[in-house]
Amino acid sequence: MLNSMSKFFFGHFVDNSNNILSFNDGTAKTATLNVGDYSLTEFVAEVQRALNAASSLTFTVSVNRTNRLITISAGSSFELLVSSGSGLTPFPLLGFSGSDKTGSNSFKIS
Repeated sequence: MLNSMSKFFFGHFVDNSNNILSFNDGTAKTATLNVGDYSLTEFVAEVQRALNAASSLTFTVSVNRTNRLITISAGSSFELLVSSGSGLTPFPLLGFSGSDKTGSNSFKIS
């Protein structure tokens, strides 16, 4: 009989080298993720928590497991500073790469 539940980790390890998410909600800001090992569901919840703690916008971060998309959205336009923000970024864990994501209130990644 199992006395505890197993937890799967999907490579979402956040430490001090990848815990600063740079974004702009009208002002350049940073969201700081808590250090830890996260499942995918826990990781997107932590990203959402960090964004909402740093901004006056209300962010939603969700996962669609069927089509393997992560979506970051808010009620107003914002920017994800993928390339111009902090070098200590969790964007690769989210699947974002390349240039900054601008001009929208929702960004999806596969």
